Parts: sequence; structure tokens; C-alpha cells
Amino acid sequence: MNQRRVALTTVCAALLLAGGLTACSSSGADGGGKELHVLVGADPAHADAVRAWQAQIKKDFKAKTGADVVFDSYASAGEEQTKIQTSIVSGTGPDVYQLGTTFTPVAYATGGFRVLSDADWKRIGGRDKFLPATLGMSGPDAQHDIAVPFAARPYGMVYNTEMFKAAGIAQPPTTWDEFVADAIKLTKPSTGVYGTAVDYADPFSSWKYIWTFALQSGGRLITDDLKQAQLNSPQVNDAIGQYFALSTKHHAVDPAAAGWKSAQAAAAFANGKAAMLPMVAPTVIPTLDNSPVKGKYKFVSMPLVPFGATARPENGLAAGSIVSGDSLAIAKYSTHADLALDYIALVTSPDEQKAYYKGFGGLPPVTAAEDQLASTDPRIAGFVAAEKASLPTPFTGAWADVQLGLTNAITQTLPSLASGKYDSSAVSQLLAKANQTAQASLDRQKH
Repeated sequence: MNQRRVALTTVCAALLLAGGLTACSSSGADGGGKELHVLVGADPAHADAVRAWQAQIKKDFKAKTGADVVFDSYASAGEEQTKIQTSIVSGTGPDVYQLGTTFTPVAYATGGFRVLSDADWKRIGGRDKFLPATLGMSGPDAQHDIAVPFAARPYGMVYNTEMFKAAGIAQPPTTWDEFVADAIKLTKPSTGVYGTAVDYADPFSSWKYIWTFALQSGGRLITDDLKQAQLNSPQVNDAIGQYFALSTKHHAVDPAAAGWKSAQAAAAFANGKAAMLPMVAPTVIPTLDNSPVKGKYKFVSMPLVPFGATARPENGLAAGSIVSGDSLAIAKYSTHADLALDYIALVTSPDEQKAYYKGFGGLPPVTAAEDQLASTDPRIAGFVAAEKASLPTPFTGAWADVQLGLTNAITQTLPSLASGKYDSSAVSQLLAKANQTAQASLDRQKH
């Protein structure tokens, strides 16, 4: 832990010298003037819904505790990591962090987050309030949990049922080769319609494709013993090649997708300009239900058989979705731990969970809320199944460097993609560099 703390201190000292740290105070006035600071991920696709939800939470929390909630946000995985590092080292910042599940190991490795006691769990309603699969990224084991599940976002694929019927395609693809064949058949550039939409420039989505493709073909991003990074393996190199080939080789993606983030890819599907949209979470439902494709789409699992195969290899995994979503963690430096637990209890109550789903599409990890939704909304059946069968990413503090390394390799390749090209040797060099960084991070975890 000392070496990790030294590394974090070095990063944050540089940020402080550069004026990069803007820490909010977690202390407020006495009595009713207390403020609870909560850091959440930005959601530009649902900006109005975010404002409405936050306003309601502020009102409900004020009525319950007499305290105010102040929300701050981060816009990317890199910013999320920086917020964690700078705040933990400085000892000031948000009281409650809304963390993406893959960043929970990163937060845990800092030693700066409250390990939840039995009394803490009881205060928020008990551990058995949550679906077991969603607790898989709360900590390294049940005795060292730091994070409470808040929203689940298992990944699947949505397809346009009318387009499939018109093209004579009887069922959605179950292998990636079938996916490519269907996407090519459904592509009609003269009308501006493409077989699939891909959010190549999204800072959260791109690495998940590589994780999916690599694991299905028998590769790993980190060995199962958490000792060796494998970002430069043949499977990862091939995964990135196949990812970009959807545009450069198969021409089944709008060329403009080189600059698309998730909201733009979703908009293309919603406007009938793409027949399929993979790597999509239930959060897209509000967008689709307010679009021309309402009633013309269906969710299914993504293909589970890798490119070039009709069945998964023996060491391949049925990687369709990571254990994905958001969790809530409390900073050790917070002087408002009781208020933080009250906030978590409020936003994970069944009623608030259902309200959050209606506004954003995030599935409730709270069993009672999800059961109620599943009984009234048949659209989410595929996502409920995906959630229960999701695979966790490795629980190691080095994961941030793995995820960011993959994201950087893809980001650096986007200018070439925009011109219709893909340089495999350049990508291999980027992956080799990313692997060195990830390996150094893994090595630090051993000490």
C-alpha cells in the first residue's frame, strides 16, 4: 500500500502544481446547514432527466435529514481516476463517489474508502437487499466491501425488427460472423442507412468491445492470477482489428462514426439510420421510446461466438457483458458518514430505484425493484438475464491502467479511421506501450 500511496502522491502533487485540483469541502455549517457532496458521472444524453432527478433527491434528502446534497460530475474514465487520486491524497473532496463498477478496484487499492461494516449494511437495508451478481464488484470479498450497487447496466444488442423483416433476416445474429454478414446485407449507403452503429469515440464503450472479443476467443487482458498484463497478445490485437474492420473493411458503419460517442450512435439507430446497435445498456430505452423506432426494436444478447468461428474455443468465455453499472462508495476522510449512509439508503430504496430506471433506463440492482419492473416491462427480460450472467472484470487496482491503455490505443487510431484506414503495426506499438504501463501497475499491487 505504501508504494501505491507514493505513486498517487506523485500524480497528485503534479496536478496541484499545475492547478488541476479543485476540491470541494465536505464540511458544512452546524445543524441543518450541513452539506453532503456527491460525485456522479455526467450523462449528457439525459441532461434534463438528470436535473429533474437531482432536484427530487435534494428535496427528499432535505426532508429526511435536514441536510443539503451538492452534486459534482466527471465526464470520462480518465477524469474519474484523477478525481479519486487527487481527493484521496489531499483528504478533501466528495463524501460519496458514484463509481463505475470497473473503477471500484482502483478506489479500493487507494485505501481511502470506508469498508462497510455490518451496521453500515443494516442502515441501508441489508446486503440481501441486492441481487447477488451486482455485489460481485463491491470489494475483493464480502468482508472488505467498499461499494454499494446503485444502478446496473448489463450490455446487449438492439435491432430494428422492421429492417430485419424487410431484408429477409429471420433472427438476430448469434455469432460475430453472422453479425458482419447481416450488417453488410442491411447497409444501404445511398439512403444513409448502415447495418450497425458503433460509438468509436466514446471514452466508456470502446474498451468493452475489445474485452468481449478477446475473452470470447480465449484471450485475457490480465491473467487469471492477476500477475501478467496481456494487452499486447494476439487475441487483443485481433480484437481491435475486427472492431475497426466493421468500418474500414466491411463498410457497414457510417464513416462519421469515427467521431461518435454513445449518444450519437444511439441517435443513428433511433432515427432509423442503423439496423443494429451493439454494446447498448437499458439506459437507451428512454431515447428509443421517444424516437421514430418506438415499437420497432428488440433487445437480445450480443453474439457469444468469436470472429472466424462457429463455436467458442475451449478456453473462450461467454463474455457478453461485464458486471456493469454504478456503485456508491464513501470516502474515509468524510466527516458526514452517517449522512452518506442516509443518502445511499434513500437512492437505493425500491421507489427511488424504479424512478431512476424510468428516467435513465439503469436497471435496479435492488431485488424488489427489479422484480416489480420485470413483471410490468417485458422489454427488459433480455437485460435481466444478461445481468445475472455478467462476468466481472479483474478486481485489481491495476485495472485503471488496463482500461485507459486500451481506450488510448483506440483513441489514437481514430484519425486514421476517419480517413478509412487502419494501421495494425501502429496499434501494436500502442498496445505494447499500454501493456508496459499495465504490467508496472500490476507489479506495484504485489507490494
